[in-house]
Amino acid sequence: MSAEEVKRLAQEGATESAELVTKAHLSLTGASGKVGLYYDNEKDEWYLPYGDAPSTHIVKQSHVRLKNIVANEQLCLLTAKKLGIEVPESFIVKTTGIDSEDVLFATKRYDRKISVNNKKINGLTIPYRIHQEDFAQALGIASSDKYETNNEEYLVKMFLILRNYSASPIEDQLKLWDICVFNYLIGNTDNHVKNLSLLYSEDLKLIRLAPAYDIVSTIVYETSTEKMALRVGDVYKLSDIRKGDFEKEAKKVGLGKNIAMKRKDIVKRWNCLYYKMNLRWGNNVYTTGPYIQRYSGKILPAVAG
Repeated sequence: MSAEEVKRLAQEGATESAELVTKAHLSLTGASGKVGLYYDNEKDEWYLPYGDAPSTHIVKQSHVRLKNIVANEQLCLLTAKKLGIEVPESFIVKTTGIDSEDVLFATKRYDRKISVNNKKINGLTIPYRIHQEDFAQALGIASSDKYETNNEEYLVKMFLILRNYSASPIEDQLKLWDICVFNYLIGNTDNHVKNLSLLYSEDLKLIRLAPAYDIVSTIVYETSTEKMALRVGDVYKLSDIRKGDFEKEAKKVGLGKNIAMKRKDIVKRWNCLYYKMNLRWGNNVYTTGPYIQRYSGKILPAVAG
Protein backbone atom coordinates (compact mmCIF):
# COMPACT_ATOMS: atom_id res chain seq x y z
CA MET A 1 0.00 0.00 0.00
CA SER A 2 1.46 3.36 -1.02
CA ALA A 3 1.68 6.42 1.20
CA GLU A 4 -0.97 8.07 -0.96
CA GLU A 5 -3.34 5.15 -0.35
CA VAL A 6 -2.66 5.40 3.37
CA LYS A 7 -3.49 9.10 3.19
CA ARG A 8 -6.76 8.38 1.39
CA LEU A 9 -7.82 5.86 4.04
CA ALA A 10 -7.03 8.34 6.82
CA GLN A 11 -9.03 11.02 5.01
CA GLU A 12 -12.05 8.74 4.90
CA GLY A 13 -12.05 8.70 8.69
CA ALA A 14 -12.18 12.49 9.00
CA THR A 15 -15.35 14.21 10.12
CA GLU A 16 -16.51 17.77 9.84
CA SER A 17 -17.73 17.82 13.42
CA ALA A 18 -14.32 18.00 15.05
CA GLU A 19 -14.25 21.76 15.52
CA LEU A 20 -17.26 23.34 17.17
CA VAL A 21 -18.44 26.85 16.48
CA THR A 22 -18.60 27.68 20.18
CA LYS A 23 -15.80 27.28 22.69
CA ALA A 24 -15.91 23.64 23.68
CA HIS A 25 -13.80 20.57 24.28
CA LEU A 26 -12.15 19.38 21.09
CA SER A 27 -12.95 15.69 20.94
CA LEU A 28 -9.84 14.21 19.38
CA THR A 29 -11.86 11.19 18.30
CA GLY A 30 -13.17 13.29 15.43
CA ALA A 31 -10.39 15.83 15.19
CA SER A 32 -8.28 13.72 12.87
CA GLY A 33 -9.10 11.29 10.14
CA LYS A 34 -7.66 7.97 11.26
CA VAL A 35 -7.42 4.34 10.27
CA GLY A 36 -5.94 1.16 11.75
CA LEU A 37 -3.27 -0.36 9.47
CA TYR A 38 -0.60 -3.06 9.53
CA TYR A 39 2.97 -1.80 9.12
CA ASP A 40 5.87 -3.99 8.04
CA ASN A 41 8.86 -2.15 9.45
CA GLU A 42 11.48 -4.19 7.57
CA LYS A 43 9.92 -3.55 4.17
CA ASP A 44 8.50 -0.12 5.08
CA GLU A 45 5.15 -1.19 3.65
CA TRP A 46 1.55 -0.62 4.80
CA TYR A 47 -1.32 -3.11 4.63
CA LEU A 48 -5.05 -2.78 5.25
CA PRO A 49 -6.16 -5.55 7.66
CA TYR A 50 -8.93 -7.73 6.27
CA GLY A 51 -12.07 -8.27 8.33
CA ASP A 52 -11.28 -8.38 12.03
CA ALA A 53 -7.54 -8.92 11.50
CA PRO A 54 -5.53 -6.84 14.02
CA SER A 55 -3.73 -3.65 13.04
CA THR A 56 -0.32 -2.59 14.35
CA HIS A 57 -0.59 1.19 13.97
CA ILE A 58 -3.13 4.00 14.06
CA VAL A 59 -2.55 6.47 11.23
CA LYS A 60 -4.02 9.98 11.46
CA GLN A 61 -4.33 12.93 9.14
CA SER A 62 -4.90 16.52 10.26
CA HIS A 63 -8.42 17.83 10.15
CA VAL A 64 -8.75 20.63 7.62
CA ARG A 65 -9.93 23.05 10.34
CA LEU A 66 -7.40 22.09 13.00
CA LYS A 67 -4.11 23.21 11.55
CA ASN A 68 -1.11 20.97 12.18
CA ILE A 69 -2.92 18.81 14.73
CA VAL A 70 -0.89 15.70 13.86
CA ALA A 71 2.35 17.68 14.14
CA ASN A 72 0.99 19.06 17.41
CA GLU A 73 0.43 15.53 18.73
CA GLN A 74 3.84 14.30 17.59
CA LEU A 75 5.51 17.30 19.20
CA CYS A 76 3.66 16.71 22.48
CA LEU A 77 4.47 12.98 22.49
CA LEU A 78 8.15 13.58 21.79
CA THR A 79 8.22 16.20 24.54
CA ALA A 80 6.51 13.85 26.99
CA LYS A 81 9.03 11.13 26.18
CA LYS A 82 11.89 13.55 26.72
CA LEU A 83 10.44 14.33 30.14
CA GLY A 84 10.37 10.66 31.11
CA ILE A 85 6.70 9.87 30.44
CA GLU A 86 5.99 6.53 28.79
CA VAL A 87 4.36 7.03 25.37
CA PRO A 88 3.81 4.81 22.31
CA GLU A 89 6.29 4.86 19.45
CA SER A 90 5.21 7.35 16.80
CA PHE A 91 6.50 8.83 13.58
CA ILE A 92 5.56 11.10 10.71
CA VAL A 93 4.66 9.48 7.38
CA LYS A 94 5.53 11.58 4.36
CA THR A 95 3.29 11.54 1.32
CA THR A 96 3.69 14.09 -1.47
CA GLY A 97 5.24 16.89 0.59
CA ILE A 98 5.68 18.36 4.04
CA ASP A 99 2.65 20.63 4.17
CA SER A 100 0.26 19.89 7.02
CA GLU A 101 -2.31 18.39 4.66
CA ASP A 102 0.27 15.98 3.25
CA VAL A 103 1.62 14.72 6.56
CA LEU A 104 0.33 11.63 8.33
CA PHE A 105 0.98 10.64 11.93
CA ALA A 106 1.48 6.98 12.83
CA THR A 107 1.30 5.61 16.37
CA LYS A 108 2.37 2.07 17.17
CA ARG A 109 -0.33 0.24 19.09
CA TYR A 110 0.88 -0.67 22.56
CA ASP A 111 -2.01 -3.15 22.86
CA ARG A 112 -0.47 -5.40 20.21
CA LYS A 113 2.39 -7.86 20.57
CA ILE A 114 4.41 -9.50 17.82
CA SER A 115 6.67 -12.46 18.64
CA VAL A 116 8.41 -15.24 16.74
CA ASN A 117 5.74 -17.67 17.96
CA ASN A 118 2.88 -15.74 16.33
CA LYS A 119 1.21 -17.18 13.26
CA LYS A 120 2.03 -15.75 9.84
CA ILE A 121 -0.06 -15.06 6.77
CA ASN A 122 1.72 -14.39 3.48
CA GLY A 123 4.92 -13.81 5.40
CA LEU A 124 3.35 -11.23 7.75
CA THR A 125 3.27 -11.96 11.48
CA ILE A 126 -0.18 -11.72 13.02
CA PRO A 127 -0.13 -9.43 16.08
CA TYR A 128 -1.55 -10.69 19.37
CA ARG A 129 -4.20 -8.42 20.88
CA ILE A 130 -3.51 -7.32 24.46
CA HIS A 131 -6.59 -6.37 26.42
CA GLN A 132 -6.95 -2.79 27.54
CA GLU A 133 -9.79 -0.72 28.92
CA ASP A 134 -10.00 3.00 29.33
CA PHE A 135 -10.93 4.50 32.67
CA ALA A 136 -14.44 5.29 31.48
CA GLN A 137 -14.98 1.56 31.03
CA ALA A 138 -13.22 0.70 34.28
CA LEU A 139 -15.35 3.19 36.23
CA GLY A 140 -18.61 2.44 34.41
CA ILE A 141 -18.80 5.96 32.98
CA ALA A 142 -20.74 6.51 29.76
CA SER A 143 -18.80 7.99 26.84
CA SER A 144 -21.11 10.97 26.92
CA ASP A 145 -19.95 11.67 30.49
CA LYS A 146 -16.21 11.44 29.84
CA TYR A 147 -15.70 15.10 30.81
CA GLU A 148 -16.26 16.11 34.41
CA THR A 149 -19.14 18.56 34.69
CA ASN A 150 -20.16 18.55 38.34
CA ASN A 151 -17.16 17.70 40.51
CA GLU A 152 -17.42 13.94 39.95
CA GLU A 153 -13.84 13.46 41.23
CA TYR A 154 -12.77 11.21 38.36
CA LEU A 155 -9.10 11.58 39.26
CA VAL A 156 -9.72 10.41 42.81
CA LYS A 157 -11.51 7.33 41.44
CA MET A 158 -8.75 6.57 38.92
CA PHE A 159 -6.06 6.71 41.58
CA LEU A 160 -8.17 4.42 43.76
CA ILE A 161 -8.33 1.83 40.97
CA LEU A 162 -4.56 1.92 40.56
CA ARG A 163 -4.03 1.68 44.29
CA ASN A 164 -6.31 -1.36 44.57
CA TYR A 165 -5.65 -3.25 41.34
CA SER A 166 -2.35 -2.24 39.71
CA ALA A 167 0.49 -4.75 39.82
CA SER A 168 2.73 -1.80 40.69
CA PRO A 169 0.40 0.67 42.43
CA ILE A 170 2.95 3.22 43.62
CA GLU A 171 4.74 3.44 40.28
CA ASP A 172 1.50 3.70 38.31
CA GLN A 173 0.04 6.36 40.58
CA LEU A 174 3.15 8.49 40.13
CA LYS A 175 3.01 7.91 36.36
CA LEU A 176 -0.60 9.06 36.28
CA TRP A 177 0.30 12.12 38.33
CA ASP A 178 3.09 13.01 35.88
CA ILE A 179 0.65 12.71 32.96
CA CYS A 180 -1.80 15.02 34.73
CA VAL A 181 0.91 17.62 35.32
CA PHE A 182 2.10 17.34 31.72
CA ASN A 183 -1.42 17.78 30.33
CA TYR A 184 -1.63 21.00 32.29
CA LEU A 185 1.78 22.19 31.13
CA ILE A 186 0.93 21.74 27.45
CA GLY A 187 -2.62 23.06 27.76
CA ASN A 188 -4.41 19.80 26.95
CA THR A 189 -8.01 20.31 28.01
CA ASP A 190 -9.10 17.09 26.29
CA ASN A 191 -7.60 15.01 29.13
CA HIS A 192 -10.79 13.03 29.75
CA VAL A 193 -11.21 9.53 31.19
CA LYS A 194 -11.27 7.80 27.80
CA ASN A 195 -7.79 9.17 27.06
CA LEU A 196 -6.30 7.26 30.00
CA SER A 197 -6.30 3.46 30.08
CA LEU A 198 -5.40 0.27 31.89
CA LEU A 199 -3.37 -2.42 30.13
CA TYR A 200 -3.68 -6.11 31.04
CA SER A 201 -1.05 -8.83 30.87
CA GLU A 202 -1.50 -11.59 28.29
CA ASP A 203 -2.93 -13.93 30.93
CA LEU A 204 -5.22 -11.13 32.19
CA LYS A 205 -3.84 -11.52 35.72
CA LEU A 206 -1.88 -8.27 35.95
CA ILE A 207 -3.01 -4.69 35.37
CA ARG A 208 -0.81 -1.65 34.69
CA LEU A 209 -1.36 1.94 33.65
CA ALA A 210 -1.14 2.16 29.86
CA PRO A 211 1.27 4.57 28.14
CA ALA A 212 0.04 8.12 27.63
CA TYR A 213 -1.73 8.72 24.31
CA ASP A 214 -3.85 11.31 22.46
CA ILE A 215 -1.80 14.09 24.03
CA VAL A 216 -2.36 17.36 22.19
CA SER A 217 -2.09 21.03 23.10
CA THR A 218 -5.74 21.86 22.50
CA ILE A 219 -5.49 25.36 23.91
CA VAL A 220 -3.80 26.64 20.75
CA TYR A 221 -7.07 26.29 18.85
CA GLU A 222 -9.50 29.19 19.14
CA THR A 223 -12.47 26.86 19.39
CA SER A 224 -11.03 24.99 22.36
CA THR A 225 -12.20 25.64 25.89
CA GLU A 226 -9.98 26.53 28.84
CA LYS A 227 -11.98 24.14 30.98
CA MET A 228 -9.96 21.05 31.84
CA ALA A 229 -11.72 17.71 31.45
CA LEU A 230 -10.50 16.79 34.94
CA ARG A 231 -10.33 19.47 37.60
CA VAL A 232 -7.20 20.17 39.63
CA GLY A 233 -7.99 20.85 43.25
CA ASP A 234 -11.34 22.56 42.86
CA VAL A 235 -10.44 24.41 39.66
CA TYR A 236 -11.33 23.62 36.05
CA LYS A 237 -10.18 26.73 34.19
CA LEU A 238 -6.65 26.24 32.90
CA SER A 239 -5.45 29.79 33.48
CA ASP A 240 -6.78 29.81 37.06
CA ILE A 241 -4.91 26.70 38.23
CA ARG A 242 -2.10 27.40 40.67
CA LYS A 243 0.56 25.32 42.38
CA GLY A 244 -1.61 25.19 45.49
CA ASP A 245 -4.37 23.50 43.48
CA PHE A 246 -1.99 20.67 42.58
CA GLU A 247 -1.08 20.35 46.25
CA LYS A 248 -4.77 20.07 47.13
CA GLU A 249 -5.41 17.53 44.37
CA ALA A 250 -2.41 15.45 45.46
CA LYS A 251 -3.92 15.15 48.92
CA LYS A 252 -7.34 14.21 47.50
CA VAL A 253 -6.02 11.42 45.25
CA GLY A 254 -4.04 9.92 48.12
CA LEU A 255 -0.49 10.75 47.06
CA GLY A 256 -0.01 13.41 49.66
CA LYS A 257 1.46 16.85 49.13
CA ASN A 258 5.05 15.95 49.99
CA ILE A 259 5.32 12.96 47.65
CA ALA A 260 3.50 14.59 44.73
CA MET A 261 5.24 17.93 44.91
CA LYS A 262 8.62 16.23 45.10
CA ARG A 263 7.92 14.89 41.62
CA LYS A 264 9.78 17.87 40.30
CA ASP A 265 11.91 15.96 37.81
CA ILE A 266 9.33 16.45 35.08
CA VAL A 267 9.10 20.15 35.88
CA LYS A 268 12.88 20.61 36.12
CA ARG A 269 13.34 18.99 32.73
CA TRP A 270 10.49 21.11 31.42
CA ASN A 271 12.20 24.27 32.66
CA CYS A 272 15.49 23.20 31.07
CA LEU A 273 13.79 22.58 27.74
CA TYR A 274 11.75 25.75 27.66
CA TYR A 275 13.56 28.32 29.78
CA LYS A 276 13.74 30.64 26.79
CA MET A 277 9.94 30.67 26.69
CA ASN A 278 9.89 31.74 30.36
CA LEU A 279 7.85 28.68 31.31
CA ARG A 280 8.32 28.03 35.00
CA TRP A 281 6.88 25.99 37.84
CA GLY A 282 6.03 28.81 40.19
CA ASN A 283 2.85 30.16 41.68
CA ASN A 284 1.33 29.89 38.23
CA VAL A 285 2.54 27.53 35.51
CA TYR A 286 2.24 28.80 31.97
CA THR A 287 1.12 26.45 29.25
CA THR A 288 2.90 25.75 26.00
CA GLY A 289 0.49 27.53 23.71
CA PRO A 290 3.21 29.87 22.39
CA TYR A 291 5.62 26.94 22.10
CA ILE A 292 3.22 24.78 20.10
CA GLN A 293 2.24 27.66 17.85
CA ARG A 294 5.87 28.50 17.25
CA TYR A 295 7.18 25.01 16.55
CA SER A 296 4.28 22.91 15.23
CA GLY A 297 5.05 24.06 11.71
CA LYS A 298 8.79 23.57 12.09
CA ILE A 299 8.42 20.01 13.35
CA LEU A 300 7.18 18.78 9.98
CA PRO A 301 10.50 18.90 8.13
CA ALA A 302 12.37 18.15 11.34
CA VAL A 303 10.70 14.82 12.10
CA ALA A 304 9.84 13.87 8.55
CA GLY A 305 13.54 13.82 7.74
